[in-house]
Amino acid sequence: MEEEEVVVDHWSHHHPLSLVQTSKRAHFFTDNCYGCDRSFSRGEHVYGCSKKCKYVKLLHEECAEMSRKIRHPMHPQHILIQKNYSSNESKCAICERHIDRSIGYKCTSSDCEFEIHMRCAQDRGVMEADDDTVIISHPSHPQHPLVRVSRRPCSLRYVAHVKCARVNPIHLTLPINDVVEEQIKPFVKRGQKEQDQILVNVKYKFHHHKHELSLISPSSSEETSSDDDEECGKKSELICDGCITPIIYEKKHTSSSSSSSYMSCSECKYFLHMACFQLPPELPSLPLHHKVDHSLILKSFAKLDFWKSCIVCGLYMNGLYYACTKSSCEFIADIKCASLLDPVYHFAHPRHLLNHLSVEDMKLSYPSIYFRWVESFDDLYYYVNRLCDTGCGETAANSDCYVSGSRDFVAHVRCAALPPSVTDRRWDEHPLMLTYFTNDLDVSYCDKCEGEMNPRSWMYHCRHCDSSFHPDCFPTISGKYRNIKFGQKYDIATAHPHPLTYHLLTLKRRCDVCHLDKLGERGFQCASCYFFICLDQCGKKMIEQGHIQTAD
Repeated sequence: MEEEEVVVDHWSHHHPLSLVQTSKRAHFFTDNCYGCDRSFSRGEHVYGCSKKCKYVKLLHEECAEMSRKIRHPMHPQHILIQKNYSSNESKCAICERHIDRSIGYKCTSSDCEFEIHMRCAQDRGVMEADDDTVIISHPSHPQHPLVRVSRRPCSLRYVAHVKCARVNPIHLTLPINDVVEEQIKPFVKRGQKEQDQILVNVKYKFHHHKHELSLISPSSSEETSSDDDEECGKKSELICDGCITPIIYEKKHTSSSSSSSYMSCSECKYFLHMACFQLPPELPSLPLHHKVDHSLILKSFAKLDFWKSCIVCGLYMNGLYYACTKSSCEFIADIKCASLLDPVYHFAHPRHLLNHLSVEDMKLSYPSIYFRWVESFDDLYYYVNRLCDTGCGETAANSDCYVSGSRDFVAHVRCAALPPSVTDRRWDEHPLMLTYFTNDLDVSYCDKCEGEMNPRSWMYHCRHCDSSFHPDCFPTISGKYRNIKFGQKYDIATAHPHPLTYHLLTLKRRCDVCHLDKLGERGFQCASCYFFICLDQCGKKMIEQGHIQTAD
């Protein structure tokens, strides 16, 4: 029985194209796909002209069926439309090679010169512009692209949640929308040797907290959360004390579920995601800790320990962290960095895997078993002088980085792990999206600090309001204090009669003890009279002298 001929209309040729096998195509057809410029496999189905004309070009099945209009994650602000390129005058914005005698995508905005190859557009996160349908390639089903469909009974043979498809089962893709669900929870499951622990509504001991914890489920909880308060350094009442991210609590559920249940202390404001509560207490090693003979242990901070920072991202932290058990090793990593994989993908540089490169790697000047990238003084000089590609203004040697194999992309781990969006209702009523490519944006100044914006730097931008912000201008959400939970109470009887709260100084400019300008810095603030003691100049000395006591 002969196969039924499949015919499609394609804008690149005035006759319909028919689907044929490469082994049956005429000898005068080209050897490479006109869309992606890749060669054909023997026996592969391709599209060629259904009429006997002089059109000698062939298209892969997936290339012929790609959407005419798309949105790409590297250029989400504008619609891209297919274009026929007959010369090499244009350069692809992704691979930076010329687009010559093939099909590509060009931005529809007259003021924008963003253009890409068709093969570079065949990537995860590509979205049809007309019906908002997401089409991706996924390693769990490499034969065909996956399309986002509504959850209803149908005849499709392979379906995946968007959340499940977004995270590569082998490699994480940054940035991550839900750190707990997409990063920490899979990390916990990888470290579990037994079945998941089934929790009930009783008291549980947690080694890293002095009080017992209770399971709070949607059907039993009366907890409420307050609005975010960026001005005084508090994100929300329900901030997890493990990963320092909000606990998403949904009362609309009528039964307990792992995604909305959490652990809570009835005696103080201590909360944990279920995944953070179930973190492995010990680990043999981590992908980001290259010493395979070292083991790690889960730890927590004392209430007066304000100075430790994660060795991976370089940010101050006061949540749960993993520390190396060897006394000679100073490796400590907050649980978000500890749950990162190596290597990763990043939407800002989707064409290559990014490998983790530690500061220790960059300091080494000779090959060793833990030394994978820097193999000469020339390489060391390169990273000392190479600026982070996010535009943060600091060199790669400043802290751990993610690096592409060709070294054309280098980003600090803390920059690569920026949240994909932030929300601050005082500055913009819409979510502010992390923007990597801003050449088409007319941005000069940050709307919050009014400082100059580097057009090549990553920023948070709202297209509705045409407002832009430095990531560091939201210090507790995307800035240098995003791994710190504020709000703990302290007594400093020698300096002030009222209890003081661990906050950022935002309501005044100077410390009331040293009188130095400490606006936006950490310290201890009185809620009733706004008295403030800075941490760095004054608080450290008071702690050493024993004058600061915890009030919780």
